[in-house]
Amino acid sequence: MLLSDSLYRIYYKGGSSDDLERIEDFALLRASEVTLLNGCNYFSILGEEKFTRASAYTSENTSDIVSEPEVMFKIRCYKNKPDGIFYDAQYLLDKIEKKYGL
Repeated sequence: MLLSDSLYRIYYKGGSSDDLERIEDFALLRASEVTLLNGCNYFSILGEEKFTRASAYTSENTSDIVSEPEVMFKIRCYKNKPDGIFYDAQYLLDKIEKKYGL
């Protein structure tokens, strides 16, 4: 979601079989895609939230709690290499795609 010029919110929600690391990787993958689609090469994370949402389900004879990890990043995209801590979008995209065989 575009918040302002070159500032985006990236949100990724996993399923009950996903761990937080996998969901964080896919949120970073999406951040890389958004960066490249907007003609930029780098991004930095300005804020992040990582949490697991738990839901309880009950049927006649059983009950279960399902946990679903969620990650939200606020990123700023840059055409040129910025100062400070940043990610190279193309490098990160290639690395995560290889890790997960995408």
